[in-house]
Amino acid sequence: MKTIFKTSLLKGKWPATEIEKTISSLGSLRAAINVIYTTVSKRTYILLVKRRNSHWDPWSGDVGFPGGGVKRGESPLVAALRETFEETGIPPKHVVVLGSLGVERTQALPGLEVYAYLSKVPVRLQLRISWSELSDAWWVPLSLIRGPYRLFHPGKGRVVEAYVFPDGIVWGMSKRILDRVLKLSLFKMPGR
Repeated sequence: MKTIFKTSLLKGKWPATEIEKTISSLGSLRAAINVIYTTVSKRTYILLVKRRNSHWDPWSGDVGFPGGGVKRGESPLVAALRETFEETGIPPKHVVVLGSLGVERTQALPGLEVYAYLSKVPVRLQLRISWSELSDAWWVPLSLIRGPYRLFHPGKGRVVEAYVFPDGIVWGMSKRILDRVLKLSLFKMPGR
């Protein structure tokens, strides 16, 4: 059986003018994401989102974590909480931030620093998806995330490491951040 994984990533390099527009709209070279999880009946779920397809977005159609640009005068943590609320409807008052997962740099936008945070919510909260930013969001049981596997990435034109789950693929920066999360003792359990 042949399995084909599709992505809507832009082919080739992203035009410099589009990079400049995106960076100027951010107001800085910083972004922030929020890795959110919850535990229900001894089963751990992680929140994954799929970015809406857009010609201007270098991560168009990718699966990752809620997040976005840090506005002028805003801390990365506040940006992560704001973006989580804007994209998924999860209010900051329900989010317990456990700590930082570090800073990542991206290949798509050189110089962009992405601050990653690990957070917990008390229950699998109902999601209110922002359809202007996302095309889907899921509470995925960690036990259903498989990998990492080596898969062909059509946007990069080469094989990369990725995690898979029934509704999608996590690769690139999101995969590297998920690597960090899965190494935490908090997530070391039989069958994840």
